[in-house]
Amino acid sequence: EVRHAELCARMALAIDPEGPGASPGAFAWPVPVAPWPDAPPAAERGRLLTWSAGVILVACCLGETLSRPFYDALALVCTDPTAEAVLRQIQRDEHLHAAFGWDALALLLPALDAGGRASLQDTLRRAFGGFETTTACGLTIDQVAGTTIDLERGPPNLGTLEDRHYAVIFFATIEQEVFPALAALGLDPAAAWATRPRPA
Repeated sequence: EVRHAELCARMALAIDPEGPGASPGAFAWPVPVAPWPDAPPAAERGRLLTWSAGVILVACCLGETLSRPFYDALALVCTDPTAEAVLRQIQRDEHLHAAFGWDALALLLPALDAGGRASLQDTLRRAFGGFETTTACGLTIDQVAGTTIDLERGPPNLGTLEDRHYAVIFFATIEQEVFPALAALGLDPAAAWATRPRPA
């Protein structure tokens, strides 16, 4: 992920009309901080397994699976060769990250006790709400139900989509890819979705 951020920063410098020298602090980044609590001590095996399963569920199974079709779409509409090269590199990585996540979660789940599985189910519930809030651009599933989108290369585009494109891709991927994969692992995506936190 750090390499992806570096690719994007290098692209921004490459296409800056004022030249790379215009942003001397472009790579002066703070140390990344994980968006989840620190891992429990190794001695607390049950808690550590539950924590690991939750991190992999959110970051890889959900995050990477959802990002893959977005990058597919962005690379399709992008008209700038530099931006397209960056998008396609990230796109290739997302496939691998998602596959790793699903394989790892399948290995971890049998090791969780009932409390760990319940905790993971709650993590899924909260993650569904979080991803919807940050990804669907404020649109609800009812607003885009039945909508089809035709993406094609057209006017100059550095790799952006309309809000409705993001929303349709998000809800379609949740329904067609994420739900079946979670159900196959014995989780209950329908219950998690029905009780997910919703924007106020």
